[in-house]
Amino acid sequence: MLGGIEPTNNFGEQCIRHAVMYRKTSFGTQGPEGSCFVERIFTAVTTLKLQERGVLDFLTDTLRTHRRSLPPPRCFPLRRPLSLRTQHESVNGYDWFIAFKGVGMDASRR
Repeated sequence: MLGGIEPTNNFGEQCIRHAVMYRKTSFGTQGPEGSCFVERIFTAVTTLKLQERGVLDFLTDTLRTHRRSLPPPRCFPLRRPLSLRTQHESVNGYDWFIAFKGVGMDASRR
C-alpha cells in the first residue's frame, strides 16, 4: 500500500491480477494455441471463483465429458429467452456483475 492507496484499487484489476502476475513471471507461451489455452483457463478459474464453485471439480467434469463426447459443462447457466423472463430478470446480465462485484474484496471496499 502506497500513500493509503492499494495498487489494485478496483474490481476489474483484482480479477485479472493473477493472470497478469503469471504473464510477468513466466516465459510466456510458444504459440497461439498455448496463448489460447492460458486465456481460457484463467477466464474459467476467475469465473468459477467469483461463483464460489470448485475449479478442480469443473475441470474434472470438463475432461470427463470430453472423453465421453458429451457437451462440456457451462461456466454460466443458460438464460431464458426474453419472452419468458420475469420483470425482475435483467436483459443484459449487468445484475450478475453487481451481484458478484464484492466477492474477494474486503468489507470496507464494497
